[in-house]
Amino acid sequence: MIDLTKMDKFTYMYKTLIIDKDPQTAAIATSALTMKMYVSRSAADVVTAKELINNWLPDMILLDLTDNPEEKFSFLHELRSNIKFSTVPVIVLVDGSCRDLLTAAFQKGATDSLMKPLRKDELFNRISFYKQQQEQQLLIRQLQERLENKERNYSAVSKQLRSSLHSIRLMNTSLLHTLGKDSIAKDEYELLLGICNETTEAALIWDNYQKLNNYHPDICKPRRQRVDINSILANIANSYQLVAQQKEVTLFKEGFDSELLADVDIEMFRSIIRNLLSNAIRYNQPGAR
Repeated sequence: MIDLTKMDKFTYMYKTLIIDKDPQTAAIATSALTMKMYVSRSAADVVTAKELINNWLPDMILLDLTDNPEEKFSFLHELRSNIKFSTVPVIVLVDGSCRDLLTAAFQKGATDSLMKPLRKDELFNRISFYKQQQEQQLLIRQLQERLENKERNYSAVSKQLRSSLHSIRLMNTSLLHTLGKDSIAKDEYELLLGICNETTEAALIWDNYQKLNNYHPDICKPRRQRVDINSILANIANSYQLVAQQKEVTLFKEGFDSELLADVDIEMFRSIIRNLLSNAIRYNQPGAR
């Protein structure tokens, strides 16, 4: 057998494992595959085949059923039970005397069948079909992964954007309450008010975007990072101090000096704490602590 693995390292070589004790069948299959620049290996029995596939993952398997079919069925069942080989096409080889085995073979997970003696053109056409099918499936998976990665990136950016918008809105709201409408020029007051309104609108757009993403649960999976929870809590509490003072609500920060590490999605955690703190200030009476 010609070793095609030494060829151009940038060209992927389609690998086929032939399991048949008949040397003539193995020779026909090897010749057909070699002509098309495919890699093939042969095994006379299941034991040898198992040793081969431990270190050499084939893209397709030709499995002869004319000899010891029960052992071959058991081997086929093992293949389909192993995630590494669960989708590898298996073409079973039969002759006129064992056609009745095909039903059992397909029940065990066989993909297709060919009659012996093998014809090179028929064998190659069948292998080419499944090779193209696998390439198309691989391309679809790659495109799906790229799309999901892009949407995850968009989702992460949108979270950061909303966090920044929220901070801007919070600071402007604090300025409006602190300065008062009568203490600054009308144009300046309207400018600050416009910024508050625009950032509020942008935050609503972000929320609608997130609702749409809820239809894609894989995209919205939390991105956990190891962070100091107390430092995040302290920063958020500091940003709400002015709002709390305007409402005459007292915020107490206790226990934030020590480090408290946890694996969390930072933006999700910040959003939850902001919502809790904002609601606590909004719905408490003046003088609350």
